[in-house]
Amino acid sequence: MMGRSEKGTNELGRETLFASLVLAFLERDFETIGQALREDVVLVLPGSSPFAGVHRGAEAVGRFLLGLRQFVVSDEKALSYSHEGDELIASNDFLLHGPRHTVEMTMRVRVAFDQEGRIGEVFAEPDDVGLFDHVIVSTFSTTS
Repeated sequence: MMGRSEKGTNELGRETLFASLVLAFLERDFETIGQALREDVVLVLPGSSPFAGVHRGAEAVGRFLLGLRQFVVSDEKALSYSHEGDELIASNDFLLHGPRHTVEMTMRVRVAFDQEGRIGEVFAEPDDVGLFDHVIVSTFSTTS
């Protein structure tokens, strides 16, 4: 059975890892992100944008993050956390940039960890999925 201090240490470790991954995302350090992911990681983003859907495997998640990075500017200092069992729930404010839009919103990310502390599942949801999709889709429609 896990004691209170061990649980707190795990929670703090997950928060520290997540904050470092946000920084790696901002710095386009996808190698660091890849090291934190299980090979069979699953990432889900709701909505109808080209990024929406289920992304399976570290390579697919890496492509997702690489593509999304061109639209998102995140503030790693604006992170807040909660915990449910082996899951970390992080909220992060970010700016979403499109050719005609710059909007501020919050992304809520639920991350499930395995026994080794690697990320196995991610569910990411912007607070306004419709607006998120609109900005992304408008970018693709102006480039085609």
